[in-house]
Amino acid sequence: MKEQMTASAQMVVQMSMSYVTAQAIYVAARLGVADCLADGAKGCDVLAKSMGAHEPSLRRLMRLLASIGVFAEDDQGRFGLTALGACLRSDVSDSLRSRVIMFSQPWMWRPFMELFQTVKTGEPAFRLVYGVGYFDYLREHPEANRIFNEGLRERTGEQAPPVAQAYDFAGIRTVVDIGGGTGALLAAILKAYPTLHGVLYDLPHVIDSARPVLEAAGVANRCDTVSGDFFVSVPEGDAYLLSRILHDWGDAPSLTILRNCRKAIGQGGKLLIVEAIIKPSNVPDFGKLSDLYMLVLTDNGLEREADEFRSLLGSAGFSLVKIWPVDAALSVIEAVPV
Repeated sequence: MKEQMTASAQMVVQMSMSYVTAQAIYVAARLGVADCLADGAKGCDVLAKSMGAHEPSLRRLMRLLASIGVFAEDDQGRFGLTALGACLRSDVSDSLRSRVIMFSQPWMWRPFMELFQTVKTGEPAFRLVYGVGYFDYLREHPEANRIFNEGLRERTGEQAPPVAQAYDFAGIRTVVDIGGGTGALLAAILKAYPTLHGVLYDLPHVIDSARPVLEAAGVANRCDTVSGDFFVSVPEGDAYLLSRILHDWGDAPSLTILRNCRKAIGQGGKLLIVEAIIKPSNVPDFGKLSDLYMLVLTDNGLEREADEFRSLLGSAGFSLVKIWPVDAALSVIEAVPV
């Protein structure tokens, strides 16, 4: 029993110090270590010179990251890539580099220093730290907005093909991607369905960065880009896509978005919501981690359970038809107007 308690205590200590590991991975990502190792293992002297880093400090960083499997150290003291480290390369399709850099920005982690106050009072931690809402902050800070969009584009690029495969878009004429960001998801859907037409709808400063993405995907000729505010209105269409939008908002603003979709949707139209659905108690779930981000960063945003989506949709004039699993983290929720 004593050994078991010691192991448990050690695990708790390691969990409480995990911010150190997070920052170490961020530094490696920002330095571009994985790119430098793409052609083979190297010593820290070579790495430090190529990246302009302090060799003794870099070695201590690499030694820690090798101990948790991000890199691997050989018997000559050289470091090479592992499957984990390869995810930090910038030139691979499943790269995580932009997301790691995004999650380690001060405007992402500083609000977590106020999590205690948020849990005690319900006050949004981001506002406590910065005095404005999360999305207002991004609008006012172009570099932060760029890093955020790069992280989102990387995440969406990874999730887009599975979403396009999970739901059958055949028979839909026009899909309107509400708050579609840089257009990575809509581009993947349009590529998978050559007869489909798309409308990408987002704020003006977001739409400007979406057009090159659509052109690079070869679908710009089948996709209109429209700027606007989904709290005011949405374009007309026969299918609406809301991907990772509703989790940013509490029930009242989410209802405003959904009711605007309900006003604009055509007869026989469909509403498709791409979100995490909270899993049952005690089940490991990325959605529960994401939910803490919503608690800290947004004004009452949250990840929802299936019944919460059903109730929210009912209040907006929709009926939940079916939930289509995408992967361990996401589902497509299909709803129709009633």
